[in-house]
Amino acid sequence: MAKAYLQMKYHPAKKEVEFRRFENGKEQAIRGGKLQKYMNKKGTFVLQDHGNEFFREIARAFDSVKSLDMRVITTKIDYEDLEQMLEYYNTDPETKCKITPTLLAELPDMNQTFKEVANFGEQAVAILEAHRSKLFDIKNISQESVKKSAEAFAAQIDEEAKNIKEKIESMNDNKVSLCFTGVYSAGKSALINSILGYRILPEKITSETAKLFQISSPKDEKKVSIIFDIDNVKTVLEWDENNNSLEFKEGPH
Repeated sequence: MAKAYLQMKYHPAKKEVEFRRFENGKEQAIRGGKLQKYMNKKGTFVLQDHGNEFFREIARAFDSVKSLDMRVITTKIDYEDLEQMLEYYNTDPETKCKITPTLLAELPDMNQTFKEVANFGEQAVAILEAHRSKLFDIKNISQESVKKSAEAFAAQIDEEAKNIKEKIESMNDNKVSLCFTGVYSAGKSALINSILGYRILPEKITSETAKLFQISSPKDEKKVSIIFDIDNVKTVLEWDENNNSLEFKEGPH
């Protein structure tokens, strides 16, 4: 009897996973429905959010065999993450079934995918804007009814072009948020400063920061700034390279 194996396809852009079971070269139904709940999370499944229990449920779907081959279709980066996750799972004393991964096929790198999608979006915007300009070249455009129709259509094109541009910009936003919490004087500020490589937050043995702070890298076209939001009143200080100091930019005087 040939050994069964599991095929897993994980698409990080779509945020979905698909499992297929094969035995003797033929696809077999996955019993128990334990993996179906993950496949039903289309648009929300992120591989890196799951831990050992995820792999245990995979093993249970195969009647808790002692070893299982997993053939994977995903990006190179996500496969490398999966290998590390399985290495940790396989060394867990509670693990009853060892899972061995193999990269069956490699999906395009996410950066490449984003570039292609962004290029397609930019081309779509160019086409929309070209059609918009042609609207006002129509003969008898001065007729009120035709002019109103053209203006309404042009406004719709503007809105669609704006939506496409916003989606392109959102794809370029690779910001990852990290939240640091802890008791007073535990060293949160010192840890954050160490990670950043800059002494941004004040450090003392006694409680010093004692407030909620959000630190993020400014976009290329923006200056380094400190923003205070107290009782919905916004105050902004910007770094002036010439004076080598923070300057008042916005807020109550």
